Amino acid sequence: MDIPNDRASFADLNKFVNETFIHLNKTSTAFKGSLWEKIREDPVSKRGIKGLEEKGWTVLFDIIIYDGMCDFKNRKITIYNSLDDFSRDKSTYHELVHAYYGNISFDGNMWKAKDETADLEQRKNRVLVDWYARQIRATPPLLAAIWETFNISPRIYDRASLSATNIIHPNLKPGPPEKDYNFTLMD
Repeated sequence: MDIPNDRASFADLNKFVNETFIHLNKTSTAFKGSLWEKIREDPVSKRGIKGLEEKGWTVLFDIIIYDGMCDFKNRKITIYNSLDDFSRDKSTYHELVHAYYGNISFDGNMWKAKDETADLEQRKNRVLVDWYARQIRATPPLLAAIWETFNISPRIYDRASLSATNIIHPNLKPGPPEKDYNFTLMD
């Protein structure tokens, strides 16, 4: 199966992850020391999100050439400031997965691959990071924790974001009745 690109649907990402990683057992050399192992053994949690802040990680929005960047040296995540609300959150969580798992999650600069082996591993990591970040974004308690921890304004655009907003602002009155948020975006 081809490795999905960075604009792939969640269905394509999920298919790739199921065919490439789900079957790996803990004794497999492909499992040991991999991003997949870290995701399985240390999933992102509210406590882990708070831990990033305690280690000095920040999230800011600015004009950049990518949707998002994770600067490990300065513990700074920068998100392009003109993204729509869903893309803003999707990119933020992609970069937070990098911050959470560190160098093992490196997906490289897709335009400057150093060699085929590194490029293959980096492309697989990009799929895993996108796949996992979209699941985190679709989980209201984690979505709310990230918004609160990094002082990101809640935006309502689907059921997950509505539920996360209700966690942060439990007394907030729902929007206009013509808005139907009975769906969760993954793409």
